[in-house]
Amino acid sequence: MATVQETTRAEKAFAFLSLLVAYLPEGDYTADASKWATAISGLRNMYGAVYPHLFRWLHFRHMPRADSYSPEVSNFLSFLQFADATTVHNPGFTTMDFAPNTRQLLRDRFERLFSSEDVGAIKEMSREIVSKIECPRRTERA
Repeated sequence: MATVQETTRAEKAFAFLSLLVAYLPEGDYTADASKWATAISGLRNMYGAVYPHLFRWLHFRHMPRADSYSPEVSNFLSFLQFADATTVHNPGFTTMDFAPNTRQLLRDRFERLFSSEDVGAIKEMSREIVSKIECPRRTERA
């Protein structure tokens, strides 16, 4: 059973990741959790000195010549898939998109947990990582 501290850590990481996703533009994104972790780790490198509290609950493992791994990012993406908030498409289950209203639901639920300054920074971070996690737009749906 998770302790109160672990639950709080998971909830804070989930809230931050939820808003990061909520402000992504509509499109297709990689379903590869290691690419997401690498992109978010890069955000931490860029913004962590100014917004350390946003990244405090995320942990990353880095290996030479490999993408990063984050248990929080991996669990978050899995949760979105199990909750039908995303659709992962073939071939190879490598591309995902977000169900209608997912982004608005995430904003409605989690935006109030952050200051307006933090929300502005998270919006900027979302724009920053698009090129690292975006997949070419598919013309057909699986």
